Amino acid sequence: MEKRSIDLLTNGGLLSVLDVGSGTGFDCWSFMIHFGEGTKITGVDSSKIMIEEATIRYGVKYPQINFITASVEHLPFKNNTYSATHCERLLCHLPSPNTAIEEIIRVTKPGGRVVVTEADYGTTIIHSDLLALTERLVNLLCISITNHRIGRQLSGTLAANGLKDIVIETNNLVFRSLNEFDRASGLISSLESAVEKGVLTNNEKTAWLEDQRNKDEKGQFFASTTFFTVAGNV
Repeated sequence: MEKRSIDLLTNGGLLSVLDVGSGTGFDCWSFMIHFGEGTKITGVDSSKIMIEEATIRYGVKYPQINFITASVEHLPFKNNTYSATHCERLLCHLPSPNTAIEEIIRVTKPGGRVVVTEADYGTTIIHSDLLALTERLVNLLCISITNHRIGRQLSGTLAANGLKDIVIETNNLVFRSLNEFDRASGLISSLESAVEKGVLTNNEKTAWLEDQRNKDEKGQFFASTTFFTVAGNV
């Protein structure tokens, strides 16, 4: 998805790129490598720890990359500041994604590009012999994520906020190991939370995990979630 996001960001020469929810800064570094050292790149994240790590990894070595601790719902930039703005796998965790989208569009220059990628966790499928229980568990996973259906809402929300010439692309992220899927989704902690809340019994959790671990050992584990990338012009 990263390479495609870079391709979609391009709209002529880019003088400045904003990465919202930049984490440890890898995407910012990728943008610098692709667009060249003449492009100013700013990474924003609400986590001070993430910003400190990103600065150590990339900010010190590459002065054209700047990292700032800030909320996407209150970006500390003037209107029409950036040539392009990128945001990936952030809006699903926010209580007010529309406010974040308004801010992303506000700080992007007229004619500039916006590229946003989000999962739709309602599309998650997991291979299991315990079909009814698996459907319940996928639903429990979904409701543990603040905006688990943001993927299907993304293009409409961006259009409602004025984004034009919208392009929509999908990517199915496939997981072939239980640990890999758990790292990406937080599945096991969601199950433990469900048991604590009484919406899932401990026996159900144990039986389901035993089935999945058995498939994992045999190389039969499979899970998939669809991601949506929406790009357009301000």
